[in-house]
Amino acid sequence: VILEQAPVELPDTESPAERGTFSPSVVPWVVSARSEAALRAQASRLASFMGERPELPTVDVALSLATTRTTFERRAVVLASDRAGFVDGLEA
Repeated sequence: VILEQAPVELPDTESPAERGTFSPSVVPWVVSARSEAALRAQASRLASFMGERPELPTVDVALSLATTRTTFERRAVVLASDRAGFVDGLEA
C-alpha cells in the first residue's frame, strides 16, 4: 500500500553564498579615513580590535567594513585569506 508519493527532489539551484556555505579564499577589508594619519590610526585600531576578538569571522568583518562605514578621501584595501594576513596587512 502506498500512502503517499515521495516528494520530487528538485536540483539544488541555490549558490553556495545563498546557502551560507560559501567561503571565499581571499576577502577584501576596506579601510578609509579623512587623512593619511587617520587612515593609519584606523588600521591600527582595527588590528587591535581583531586581536581582542578571535571569534569574529573575517568575512563578516569585511562585509561590515564595506557596507556600514562612511567612505572618506583616503582609502586602503587589505586582501588576505586568514586573520594573520589581515593583521599583517593592517600593520603594514
